Amino acid sequence: MQSWNLKTPPENAKGRRELFSTREMRMDLVDLGRSTELVDPGHGAQVVIQVLSGRVNVLSGEETAGYDDGTLLAIEPGEAASVRALEQSRLLLTFSPRRASHGHSPGSA
Repeated sequence: MQSWNLKTPPENAKGRRELFSTREMRMDLVDLGRSTELVDPGHGAQVVIQVLSGRVNVLSGEETAGYDDGTLLAIEPGEAASVRALEQSRLLLTFSPRRASHGHSPGSA
């Protein structure tokens, strides 16, 4: 069994920490400062986003919606989306694998 404290800040300056990764899924903890934007959070893969703290706007296509802590939302593969923090926010991102591998995992640069 493995466990993580989701209140512990990410260890790098980018505010992102990979918690868990297998061939079937990956989970990242992401801190966003106020007005910081996360473009294409799933990098083409399906991603489920849980807002652990703070408030964010999610732009998907032509639609923008606001979400606060406790919200869980899913972005489908290939869906154009971005997340902008309205205040300091912490997100838990859960990725499903891509249908076709392009040599890197979701969220990698």
